[in-house]
Amino acid sequence: MKKMIVPLAFACLFAPAAWAGDEEACLDCHIPEEDWVGLSAEEVYKSAADTGIKRHKDNGQLSEEQLKAIIEALLQPAPADQPG
Repeated sequence: MKKMIVPLAFACLFAPAAWAGDEEACLDCHIPEEDWVGLSAEEVYKSAADTGIKRHKDNGQLSEEQLKAIIEALLQPAPADQPG
């Protein structure tokens, strides 16, 4: 049991980094500030998980956790521009 704790902790710690960049595929078609206005993360997830939508077919390769992490990252408000 103890032998599994370190690998499991390592996997949990670095898993989000492995998903980094997957958001870019969504941004090929979507502008979150326009397309997802008024939608909850769960509503966006249901659409993204619908592999019957041709452009969402590849999302079937992602786990529910991965897809939800990507959506959460995309729904974060953009940082306000800082005056120069």
